Order: sequence, then structure tokens, then C-alpha cells
Amino acid sequence: MKSTSVRLEEHQLNRLDALAKTLGQSRTQLIGEAVGRFIDYNEWFLASVDEGVRAADRGEFASEAEVRAVFAKWGVDIG
Repeated sequence: MKSTSVRLEEHQLNRLDALAKTLGQSRTQLIGEAVGRFIDYNEWFLASVDEGVRAADRGEFASEAEVRAVFAKWGVDIG
């Protein structure tokens, strides 16, 4: 494991320390977990965007009926 330093606003550090105390974990453990989740999410997001661009490049688009069905599923009327 390697170490690095992070600069946080005082209010963020106070909240982090309070959360660490409540969860019975260290500040370092929580920061490591947060960074891991951040990396996982951004890798997933970028891969999803890339796949969407590749699909669009192949001409794979949702039909108007498919788009309307998805919006209707969520109770949104798009006219």
C-alpha cells in the first residue's frame, strides 16, 4: 500500500471524522473506500458512454415508440 495526502475543507474533515467515529472505522479507511467507489463509478460511466457512442456509430438508435414506452413507464407524457 502507498500513501498520499489529501486536502479537505475543515467542514468536510469534521463530517468525515464524525462518520468514522460512528462507523468505528478510521478516516483513512473511509477515504480509501470513497476513492474506490469514485474510481469504480467513473470507469463504469466512461465504459457506458463509449459503448453508447459505438452503438450510435453502428446506427443503433431507439425508435420513437421505444422512447415513448420508456417515458411512459416512468409516468412522463412527452406529447
